[in-house]
Amino acid sequence: MEKCTKIPRMEDMKTAAALFGLSYYATRQLVLSGKVPAIRLGAEGSRGKILVNCDALSTFLSTSKINSEDKPAVINGIRVQH
Repeated sequence: MEKCTKIPRMEDMKTAAALFGLSYYATRQLVLSGKVPAIRLGAEGSRGKILVNCDALSTFLSTSKINSEDKPAVINGIRVQH
């Protein structure tokens, strides 16, 4: 029996952002931070087109949670960054 490989849905960052209701910048930050996989096509270096793995983006968004550690600490009514 042949093993089938599921091909992920890949979209450019602008389209991926629109599909999930995210800003282009937020999508770009997820890709650049390595939280969501993407590939660069075409030109070498920073000029190629970036395609985002929409399946992985969907999984990331559906499993991410806000931790209390993500909130800045408040001391005497003043937010303090860690």
